[in-house]
Amino acid sequence: MEPQRYHRILITGATGFIGRHLVRKMLSQGLSLRLFVRSLSKATPLFGEKVDYSLGSLEDPQAIERAMNGCDAVIHLGGLYRFGRRYEKELFETNVRGTENLLNASIQYSIKRFLFIGTAGVLKSNLPLLFENDFPKSAPWGTPYKRSKWEAESKVLQAIQNGFPALIASPTCPIGDEDDSPTPTGKMIVDFLNHDFPFYTHSGINVIDIEDLIAGILATFFRGQIGQRYLLAGENLWLREFLTILSQLTGIPAPHYAISSPLLFAGALLAELSSLFGKKTTRLNLETALHAGRIQFYDAQKTYLDLDWRPSFDTKKAVEKAIRSIQSRKQLPQLLS
Repeated sequence: MEPQRYHRILITGATGFIGRHLVRKMLSQGLSLRLFVRSLSKATPLFGEKVDYSLGSLEDPQAIERAMNGCDAVIHLGGLYRFGRRYEKELFETNVRGTENLLNASIQYSIKRFLFIGTAGVLKSNLPLLFENDFPKSAPWGTPYKRSKWEAESKVLQAIQNGFPALIASPTCPIGDEDDSPTPTGKMIVDFLNHDFPFYTHSGINVIDIEDLIAGILATFFRGQIGQRYLLAGENLWLREFLTILSQLTGIPAPHYAISSPLLFAGALLAELSSLFGKKTTRLNLETALHAGRIQFYDAQKTYLDLDWRPSFDTKKAVEKAIRSIQSRKQLPQLLS
């Protein structure tokens, strides 16, 4: 498919949802990879002896330097994915400081190409649709996770301005199999399967099949221009439309009632106050309420054209794969025919 132009590619975040799909695809193309991982016990069952492993964390500059030695390209997927103020320090250390450590080592070892996998969630505009260049000048308020991703991407942008050969991919919400953690979108599917989705919000999301996303990441890595951001987006859906797809596939009724933003924020503030007295929840807090209240619709036509790549827009197929994967892991009742 793509010609091998690099001696060895260092990948962070390889054991995550996106990372494991990306590594397997790259291995199938005969590419030489080194995976920077925290745990060999988690990585080796996924990839066996097909890759070179380097043990360490993004918070450890020396471990990064050891991993970087002998590589000439980097795909940076690694990071912490948590919502809520109680994770603020960890998010900064991993996502921001970790990216800075990786950039410093990449400059030291004269890396030829550095692909930063960010998130389209940091983009912001007053228009109905978001585009590649809608990166805000200031960090988002009230959202420690998105702030950490904004600050990490800002580090990459600064390195680009200084002449470093980096580029950025901004995925939306991937859906598919092996979303083990899961991602927020995967968590919505899990909650729905568990009949734990009593209401919906008037929010808009953009979803993309994980296989389409991997093709987009590879297109960005091999064909993208240094210094550019590429929006890896799929289908724009209202949350109610997404839940209807789930209902059609499973027979589980979709929620009939919407919750207003003021009521959602009131619940989030109560949850934040409760956390001060030891009652902690990751499901509802100020950050998740802000996220749920947003309409995140994207226009990625420029990316499609520039990369000669286009997703399938088969959301139903992607959701079906996700459901089968969740059922196999969680031993849930068989709902799909």
